[in-house]
Amino acid sequence: MVANRISNPKSTYRYSPLSANSIRLLRLQPHSDEHALVQGQLFEYLFVDSGKGTHLYEALSYIWGSEEKPRRVSTNEGDIYVTENLHAALLHLRDHSLDRIIWADAICINQDDIEERNRQVQIMAKIYARASRVIVWLEDAIDSRPVGNNDSADVLQEVAAARHVLIMFHSMEIDGLAFCTGLNALNLAMHDSEVQSRIRSVAYLINGASLSDRFSLDIRPLGTLVDMYHNHKAKDWRDKIYALLGMSSDIPTDLLPNYNNPWTDLFRRLIHSIVGEQASVQTWDNKQVAVIKHMGCVLGNVSSVSSTGDWDGRLDVRVRTWALSTPDWMLSYWDWTLQASANSIKENDIVCLLQGASKPTIIRSCQDYGVIVAIAVNPRDDSWQYDSPQERIFNQIYERTYETTQQQLLTTLRNILLNSATGEPAKAEWLETVADTLSLREDYTKVIEHGVIFTAGSADEETMKNILSHYGDQVTVTEEVLVAATTNKSSGIKILQLLLNQHGDQVLITEERVNSAVKNSVSGKEIIQLLLDQYRNQVPITEEVVEWAAGNRDYGNEAMQLLFDRYGDQVLITEKVVENAASNFEYGDELMQLLFDQFGGQVPITEEVVKCAASNRECGDKVMQLLFEQCGDQLLFDQYGDQVPITKGAIEEAAKNKWYGYKVMQLLFNQYRGHVTITEDAVKWAVRNKRGRIRIMQLFFDRYGDQIPITEEVVAWAAGNKYFGYEIIQLLVDRYGDQVVKWRT
Repeated sequence: MVANRISNPKSTYRYSPLSANSIRLLRLQPHSDEHALVQGQLFEYLFVDSGKGTHLYEALSYIWGSEEKPRRVSTNEGDIYVTENLHAALLHLRDHSLDRIIWADAICINQDDIEERNRQVQIMAKIYARASRVIVWLEDAIDSRPVGNNDSADVLQEVAAARHVLIMFHSMEIDGLAFCTGLNALNLAMHDSEVQSRIRSVAYLINGASLSDRFSLDIRPLGTLVDMYHNHKAKDWRDKIYALLGMSSDIPTDLLPNYNNPWTDLFRRLIHSIVGEQASVQTWDNKQVAVIKHMGCVLGNVSSVSSTGDWDGRLDVRVRTWALSTPDWMLSYWDWTLQASANSIKENDIVCLLQGASKPTIIRSCQDYGVIVAIAVNPRDDSWQYDSPQERIFNQIYERTYETTQQQLLTTLRNILLNSATGEPAKAEWLETVADTLSLREDYTKVIEHGVIFTAGSADEETMKNILSHYGDQVTVTEEVLVAATTNKSSGIKILQLLLNQHGDQVLITEERVNSAVKNSVSGKEIIQLLLDQYRNQVPITEEVVEWAAGNRDYGNEAMQLLFDRYGDQVLITEKVVENAASNFEYGDELMQLLFDQFGGQVPITEEVVKCAASNRECGDKVMQLLFEQCGDQLLFDQYGDQVPITKGAIEEAAKNKWYGYKVMQLLFNQYRGHVTITEDAVKWAVRNKRGRIRIMQLFFDRYGDQIPITEEVVAWAAGNKYFGYEIIQLLVDRYGDQVVKWRT
């Protein structure tokens, strides 16, 4: 035991400067005595992308704990002094007979060299991403120390970067993914909501990393990450921000790691990058608090918040919109799905858009100030847009300086809008707000233009008739007017017909107008039909138009037939068009039949097309059968010879397909027989399939027997299937017996 303490030390290790593109690694030497002095050697490693995936080292993630360094690691060139927690981790990692290659920041980065520290912190995410696995060490004293004292911000980036996480505590080990699936399956609630929030956020990273692209760290926008993880602790507060930068999909250049910058400046720049440079931000060196003075527009308030479970990282939030938002007669609320933030969102919280910000902010009213609950929410809902043709946000900052003619114009426009809502109080209130907003503009022509844009995109045919009647030649049918009309789902076709009849000579049909028309889920086909009837060969049919037609789930088959009727073989069929058609779960088989009828063997059938068909949740089996009938073995041999990579991806997509995966899998097996490759990923998706029961796994075993790759991760995924996990585990136990238990432990 004495050897572990600082006794008979050598001279202190002196770090040499690192070469460019290099890191240090620790060769941890073996010892059979677990209490023996920790010995190892530091060596320089050229850290370049070899193209071979991970590198042959393990990255250690741990909490530093106390800043005292009473322990030492002995090397031939001197002793390195370390904390109790790092020393305990190295003792447990040390093998009895083999060297172990480890990266640990406190040892492998010269902490006294600020310049080296800045450079190494910038590549730290890549260091963890390229490691063969990341070991998360939970210190021996975890159950005797208040969680609030833990320095855990750096752990976030480390598990986010990892693709294989191993969690160690004393002599126990558990796979990271198995830990997360266990949390979800047990659905246990904790009394300490702050601790639960931290565990849930780390579990989210482990889950996401295991399923994501091999080395992608673009997890979320920076503002969303701040909302999720700002309550994690760090002795150096700057580490909290730098850890999130390594996980962010948008990194401001003035926030790159630099430990010469004080906390107060870094914190202020972080806030400006999220809420806009126009904000007045006051920060302090000794506080993690900021006072923000800013302008903004209130969008509404939170009317309800719900989640599906204590460990589910998603929240369903309903936002009641206010006067400057959307009217009751169209849509009086937004339904958002948000990533759960560290702070709880509650009913009556206020949703606003700050000037210069790209995302909404949620605040809570407290006497004469507001507390930020979520600084940058990222709603996943098609009904929400950050800007609008009417430019309602911030228009009220304009001065009220008008000439008499402008006042007359506004009075007339206001009357037209309000008269169109007679007998509809909610609609009238909203249109009155629109009229007031338009009245704050100074430019006469802009008032008319924006009034017409608003009417084309949001009002009805009668309102447009009144405006055209009153203003006649003053109305210009601009690009924005036509695009607004093509997006109006309730009256767009009638308004567009009206505009073309009265001002058709002004209209130039551009690609943007045609593209926006196709996206109208209610009357897009009729709008395209109208444009074709009115302008015939002048209508540009671009790749995007054909792609949208192929992917349209409301009328895709009719839209594609319309294009073929008018343009025949001139319609450009790209790989993307075929992919959209194959994945269209409403009309996939009809669209593919149309393509084959029109172009026969010229339809490009790629591996991606087959994968799209395999993943089609409604008619995937029909699309796949059609591909076999039309193309047969050319899918296999004309292009790929005996390598057959096309079926590998298709098998994995079929295994994911919750609705028709089993039928698609049968078709693939029957068509390709011995040419199908069953990968570990395919098996993992099969055992996780929430609708397929055990049929896909049974099919795998029937066709390939013990050649199916059953790994520890496969068993963990099966255990995490809360619908049919028990049946799948039973199937594995029946086939492999006690071996399954060993895999699970």
